Amino acid sequence: MIEVKKLTGEYLNDLKPKEVLDLGCGLGKKSLRFLKGGTNVTGIDKNKFRISQEHFKFIQSDIKEYKFEKQYDLIIASLILHFFRETVAIKIIKQIKDHTLEGGLNFLICMSNEDSCSKEKSENFYPSLKKLKELYSGWEIVKEDQDFTAEEEHGDLPPHNHNLIFLLVKKVI
Repeated sequence: MIEVKKLTGEYLNDLKPKEVLDLGCGLGKKSLRFLKGGTNVTGIDKNKFRISQEHFKFIQSDIKEYKFEKQYDLIIASLILHFFRETVAIKIIKQIKDHTLEGGLNFLICMSNEDSCSKEKSENFYPSLKKLKELYSGWEIVKEDQDFTAEEEHGDLPPHNHNLIFLLVKKVI
């Protein structure tokens, strides 16, 4: 069983990036950890959040319309790609890859094709682990995990769990 908070820490806590882009940052739970080391973090979210921290720049924007301006050591896309149709999500992944520095990392958490939501919105991006690896062909797979979460309740949904893929990949030189 995947414990999102614990596994996220295992993936990210030892990283020392200088520039981080957090797509769909929400309250910054994944990226604020890097501010202690002086890392510059840019957080993108379509909702307006009040994150006022030194070295943190918030941009209110829809991810599919965001214009990438530079390259980053680490780009995070956590639990956002399933909101988009597959073709749009793949274009976003291409932009993520193109704006990652050589030797830089991408950290993805995706709802998989084994998640029950994938049947309800089959046109959206619910990849298999194999599909994600194909999209990152030529990159080094640093770490990967896939499993179900514990049962949870949110929104108007009955108790359920999600099947998540965690993937950390490195752009090889």
